[in-house]
Amino acid sequence: MSSEFPNHVGSYTVVARLDRHGDDAVYEVRDAGGRKLALKLYGQGESDDLRAFRRETLQRVAALRHPAVVRYEEVGEHEGRLFAVMELFPSTTMRTVLKGGAVPLRSSLRILRQLAEGLACLHDNGIVHGCLNPSRILVSPEGDTAKMIEPGMCTERRSQDAGATAAMGAAMFARYLAPELLRASGNPDPRADIYSLGVLFYQALTGKVPEANVRLPSQESDAVPPQLDEVVLRCLRQEPAARFGSARELGQAIDRVVATLPGGFADQLETLTSSARGYLGGGGGGGRGWRWALAAVLAAIGIVAALLLARAYL
Repeated sequence: MSSEFPNHVGSYTVVARLDRHGDDAVYEVRDAGGRKLALKLYGQGESDDLRAFRRETLQRVAALRHPAVVRYEEVGEHEGRLFAVMELFPSTTMRTVLKGGAVPLRSSLRILRQLAEGLACLHDNGIVHGCLNPSRILVSPEGDTAKMIEPGMCTERRSQDAGATAAMGAAMFARYLAPELLRASGNPDPRADIYSLGVLFYQALTGKVPEANVRLPSQESDAVPPQLDEVVLRCLRQEPAARFGSARELGQAIDRVVATLPGGFADQLETLTSSARGYLGGGGGGGRGWRWALAAVLAAIGIVAALLLARAYL
């Protein structure tokens, strides 16, 4: 194995290199018991301050267990370089997924709901992701499971350590950062993560990153139910106080919308939408209006029927 591919890192045997970003490298490794894991080996030449920051943050994250946060198992040093060992999750990044355009509605709702729950766990434990963007989200091949990586590790904002690679990364993903993070340095507020999740939500639903004069998601895509417009736009408010107060509150808002959709379950939504499109003649804006209007009428009929039935028994 070449010098670029060390045989061992700490007590782990290196099997293959999975990724490389600047001086950082991610390897598939095996522990002494033969388990397959992922190991990220951070670059050389980092300042003592940055290395201490990474180590402290990774150790805090390693104490957490949540299905929407990649599980970290060990933090150590190898030949003066910090490394972190984590679960090996077969996946691609959300960035790759979004290159294909909008994500199907059912998958979007599942992924965003999982990420909201994961953020709630981080925030409950005093950790703000701070740099939530498509490259820091892993998605399973089936598209129904998502996990965040490197929460609290937003080193791009630590200007004293930001080299050319970090600066390029910061510029590339600045549109996912809350406006208050672009205006000032300092520790991010949990509501900054809600803004970032709102950008991801909008992009997953429409295939587009929201611009300054943002259009309603349902105006951008006829697959988006108008009930989601308010949820997404509230995440994207410029002032933190105008956003959802917590990631848990955002998750509850998504649940309330899903409960109003045809069938009441996100996993049935795509089938019902496809059937409605077939009966109503295509995917134009008019088709969208008829679909959701029909769903609303049927829901209203159901509510009235339930009220009349309840009255009959009172």
